[in-house]
Amino acid sequence: MKKLVVATMSILMVLISTTSNARDTRSMARNTKKNSAIESKMERKEIRESERNLVPEMAMDAFRIDFGNISDVSWERDHSMDIASFSKNGKQMKAFYDESSDLVGTTTPKTFAELPKYAQKQIKKYYKNYSIDKVIYFKDNESNDTDMLLYGVQFEDADNYFVELSNKNKNQNIVLQVNPDGQVFFFKDLHSKV
Repeated sequence: MKKLVVATMSILMVLISTTSNARDTRSMARNTKKNSAIESKMERKEIRESERNLVPEMAMDAFRIDFGNISDVSWERDHSMDIASFSKNGKQMKAFYDESSDLVGTTTPKTFAELPKYAQKQIKKYYKNYSIDKVIYFKDNESNDTDMLLYGVQFEDADNYFVELSNKNKNQNIVLQVNPDGQVFFFKDLHSKV
């Protein structure tokens, strides 16, 4: 009788152990499948992100047509623009291409002295507590109607200067827009630099 009880107990232990192992195996399989799906989703997202940052070959071809065969060009993608940074005739430039790979315009660094005289006077008068950090000249491609985006602000295409100013006492950084006639407009508050 004792042998029968021990044998029955042994069989029950084996069945419980087998059932528990089967449950663990199913759970592991489910977790593996779930982890695989998560990894697959993450991989697809990474591929989409990397493709989003790829500059189309059409933009590169358009750049070569517009500026010639410049060897040292770096590309980036920002919002809906493809941006080529390069040096031409000793000047650093950026060329902006729209979604159709058409040139929207270029930017070139300038000096405060290159601004129209009237604008220089207005800035010195109304922003005397600010220091001039940077001046950029945007040259519009008149044959393209796409609006330009600088400093995160869209503006109508037109040749303009953009002047970055800072006031250390107020911990304030702003951008002014200056048209070729020398009229000065507030363009953007760049928020405080820390």
